Formats: sequence, C-alpha cells, structure tokens
Amino acid sequence: MGGYRPDVVGVTLDSAGWALGEAKSYEDVDTTHTRRQLGLFGRLTSRGVPAALYVAVPLTSRNALERVLIDVGLSRRPTVHRILIPDCLVLDRESHAYA
Repeated sequence: MGGYRPDVVGVTLDSAGWALGEAKSYEDVDTTHTRRQLGLFGRLTSRGVPAALYVAVPLTSRNALERVLIDVGLSRRPTVHRILIPDCLVLDRESHAYA
C-alpha cells in the first residue's frame, strides 16, 4: 500500500467494509515515516468505501498523535479511530522504558 504495510488489515465477509490498524510506540508516533504512513492509510478507499483506520498509541502519546493527525489532515475524519493504551501495559517494568 504505497510502500507501507499496516500492522493489521481486516475485511468483512461481504467485502463491504474494511479497516487498517497501526500500533506506535512512544518514540515512533511523531516521525516522518509515521506521518506519511498515516496520511496514506487515512485516505485509502476500496470500491468507494473508505478504510477505517485504527491507531494505537501509549496514553502519554495522545497529544503527539493528535498533532500528527492534525498535520496530515486526519484529525476530524470519522473513519480515524484512536486507541489509547495505558502506559503500564507498554512499559518494561525492569527498565521503566518502553518495550
């Protein structure tokens, strides 16, 4: 898909609906790669049906994700869904760094 591969792709059995999913670490939310990738995925359609885009990030990255979505023109798209993951689920307990 434009040189990028989503983490997850889903299609309904009747092929009427479809979705893409991306998970980003704290360090990976605001990068050139992520901006290009989300900008492309957020505008994909199949047979005129826009793909739903689900983006999962650590809770502490929500503001960075919102800035990226605003910058790439996806902030207000109804097909773009944010999934906020509690930091305690993505932090390495030993080093207190993101896994």
